[in-house]
Amino acid sequence: MLNKWHKNKTSKEVLIVFLFLGSSVFAASYSFSGTMKLRMLDGSENGVYYSIGSNKNISISGKVKCIGYNAKEVEKDIRGNKVGVQTTYIQLYEINNSGIGTPLCGSSVKVSSSSGSMSFSSTGRSKYSKKKYMYIYKPMNDGYDLAISGSITY
Repeated sequence: MLNKWHKNKTSKEVLIVFLFLGSSVFAASYSFSGTMKLRMLDGSENGVYYSIGSNKNISISGKVKCIGYNAKEVEKDIRGNKVGVQTTYIQLYEINNSGIGTPLCGSSVKVSSSSGSMSFSSTGRSKYSKKKYMYIYKPMNDGYDLAISGSITY
């Protein structure tokens, strides 16, 4: 009786392992990270592309953390006043059939020394079987240096 129980337990354990491994085989991901000291990180300018096919459900997630502040870098608005904390936009772009980058999914956060760090996430569906890249920017430079890291899962 003890041998039968042991065999069944082993069989169940093996089955669970196969189910777990089987589900992880279908998911793929890339990780990304960068430091933004001014206003923009553009994967297409840096040649950092991700090869993800068409008709894929894609999610991006990660964290934006304030790592420094430089008051001399703060831009002024149209009235000559220094800008406050700017929204940081985190977007995954894909190259369409015309060779132009179009947004696939994106999120936004506001991070400063007072808020420290914030998480982001977004989902979308790819349309084109071309290159994808991260495009992260602020409308104006608020002086906050940011460390950005995350993953793209599909």
